[in-house]
Amino acid sequence: FELPAHPLVAQGYHSIGCIPCTVKGGSSDNPRAGRWAGQSKEECGIHWTANGQPIRLAAKSN
Repeated sequence: FELPAHPLVAQGYHSIGCIPCTVKGGSSDNPRAGRWAGQSKEECGIHWTANGQPIRLAAKSN
């Protein structure tokens, strides 16, 4: 597919995710380095459990 680049790429965002997890940074070699800055994470946690709670909240209550 020939999709246009996201406008944030021109502003220094190499990997676009949700608002809290996306910061400027990364590079063509490691584009996701701008995600979850300062954390040892690979997912934002905006996913839902079987009972309808966001995973972030479910993990805190366990």
